[in-house]
Amino acid sequence: MTTDHLADGAVTQAKLAGDAVGAQQLQNGAVQAGKIADGAVTLTKMGGPGIVYSDPGATLTVGAQSCASINVPSVGQNVNRGDLLIASYVGSAGLPSGLYVPLTTARDDGVAQILVCNHIGPAITHSGGIEFRVRIVKG
Repeated sequence: MTTDHLADGAVTQAKLAGDAVGAQQLQNGAVQAGKIADGAVTLTKMGGPGIVYSDPGATLTVGAQSCASINVPSVGQNVNRGDLLIASYVGSAGLPSGLYVPLTTARDDGVAQILVCNHIGPAITHSGGIEFRVRIVKG
């Protein structure tokens, strides 16, 4: 069946069974940026509202051009090996310039770690606590 055979509004979320359309039902190349409406894919839609991990007394030091790993047990209890972890820093002070938070995957069931990486020369220390929102995209 092609889109030429479907009227507008013929296929809606309410009309589809829970797992009716998944990766195995889609042909390679069927979903591309030009075919996705603006706002159709968001962090919340991909990984839900997320889980906030906070450590108000933490001090984080990241060496020059390296990454520091942070265990997040409150997230770990919700993950399986291979799940995608999308972490956003939400602390009020913000991360210092030069630090960023890359995407990571759960390395094992029940284990979640996020990375904070330094892409500049000298080591960077961030004190005064850390706070991340972590969204989980099931693998």
